[in-house]
Amino acid sequence: MSTPGILQAVRGNSDLQVRAWGAASTAPFSPGAGAGGTAAQPAPELAVATVSGSLGGAAEASAAALKKTKEERAEQQAMSLIMLNVKPQHYVLVRETGSDRAAWAALADAFRSADRARVMNLRTEVNMSFMGTRETAVEYFNRGQALVWELNMLGVVLDDEHVLSALLSELDPKFEYTKEILSNLDDLTLDKALVKLRAAETRLAAGKQRRGTPAKTALAAMDGDAPPKAKTR
Repeated sequence: MSTPGILQAVRGNSDLQVRAWGAASTAPFSPGAGAGGTAAQPAPELAVATVSGSLGGAAEASAAALKKTKEERAEQQAMSLIMLNVKPQHYVLVRETGSDRAAWAALADAFRSADRARVMNLRTEVNMSFMGTRETAVEYFNRGQALVWELNMLGVVLDDEHVLSALLSELDPKFEYTKEILSNLDDLTLDKALVKLRAAETRLAAGKQRRGTPAKTALAAMDGDAPPKAKTR
């Protein structure tokens, strides 16, 4: 059938036109199904809410991880500090606890069981803790403070002035001049005394090195002037 014939048949059949318009008006509307045939897209408000929720969850997870890392680092520092201030016989006790709070509680229980004789021995050690000839000022002060810390665990508190007086009275004789200077200071503390003693150590070591250099130079010169030894066959 030719094109004019088809158009005439459509125009003549008014019922066909009515049915076509009715089908178009009752068909379900699909916003994405246009001429291009693309799928429907979500509303902008829903997309923004989904992205915001994802970012908020990631931020909370990152903050929680950062907080956990800081807590673990602080606990490791506390455990290291405890290990530096206990005697070797307490190392196993501290390591078995697993946390700084548990280690502190275990040490408190261990020291609390000590008797009065232990307190008296520790007091004697504090008052008569002689400085070794090869011991540095830092090592000497740390040893004295470890005794004080152990006494604190037993419920005996020594003030800093008593501890400082005990430590200075038993210094090595090479610090005699420094000890006289420290004894005349009014606002002296343990930290300030340690700084002064370390400075004195540095000066003593430098002076000893300067005194030893000319002797070594003279010995080297004597060796150079000495006649060569005869070779033995």
